[in-house]
Amino acid sequence: MKADNLVVIYKDGSPVAVLNRAFNVIATDEVNAESFLDFDIFFTDAKRKHIENQAEVRLGGNVYKIKTVTDSKEHGKPKVTHVYAENIYYDLARAARKAAAVFDTSTAKAAMEYALMGTDWNIGKCVFTTTKSFESDRDNPLAVLQLIADLFYGELIFHPVEKTVDLVRRTGTDNGVVFHFKKNMKSISRRVDTSSLITRLYATGKDGLTFSAINNGFAYVEDYSYTDEVLIGSIDCSNFTAAEDVLSYAKLRVADYAKPNYSYDLSVIYLEDMDGYRHEHYGLGDTVRVIDEELGLDVKTRIVRLEKDILEPWKTKVELSTTVGTL
Repeated sequence: MKADNLVVIYKDGSPVAVLNRAFNVIATDEVNAESFLDFDIFFTDAKRKHIENQAEVRLGGNVYKIKTVTDSKEHGKPKVTHVYAENIYYDLARAARKAAAVFDTSTAKAAMEYALMGTDWNIGKCVFTTTKSFESDRDNPLAVLQLIADLFYGELIFHPVEKTVDLVRRTGTDNGVVFHFKKNMKSISRRVDTSSLITRLYATGKDGLTFSAINNGFAYVEDYSYTDEVLIGSIDCSNFTAAEDVLSYAKLRVADYAKPNYSYDLSVIYLEDMDGYRHEHYGLGDTVRVIDEELGLDVKTRIVRLEKDILEPWKTKVELSTTVGTL
């Protein structure tokens, strides 16, 4: 078994147990949202004694903290312990108390420094150099980071071993990976959703601030690239204190809202772990191509959620979509 596929319990920064008999090991990650680990171990396993709430668990390059431990038994079957652990960056929601703050023509990096102040985390990379004026009413470091990512229209990447966080425009790469029904895809479900379609979007900043004075008198932005229907919606931009920032944010949002959300749920074979397919690497945020002749599909889209079965990679589940979630 590859070292990256082993669940390891740590205590005081050092490994104390390698759970080489763990099974049903599933690592789930979502862009700008969740990151958690599930696994089972037999209750009679000698290493079961190391499993306790708040214990640190490592798998590959991720670090988790055990949150729930469930022991169960069923007639005629061995007793099993199920473990659910969350990525340690979840602890940033409880790492410090943040007061309301005003950022006047601030860079994203300066705001991130405020968010991480008083924690043991640091900024890794921040690609945004533009400034924005906004207020934060979020009361914990993780919530402030998520607000910054939203206002700058970026995505967060946490590095739990180094305890650093990046803010980038978009996670992932395009390695030319193709999901094809005859190759590495076992099932597919396609969903096209227009229930939240908006073509005319109003947005207001702090204290009812609008951008009509700098938008030819209009307090809204429009996008009719998909349909000429006038479908009206609004968003709360009360964190912004400058009309220019409200307008630029509204333009970015209406470009998303004016199109259907195309999403695909796939059951795929994780070929990278198999001989002869090492080049078939894909990860969270990556752009991939999906081909299915019977459904008339040949599209490029992103991996927004990945449920990787560590020990049985042919059971891996992938969600592809044009939108990303939130924690």
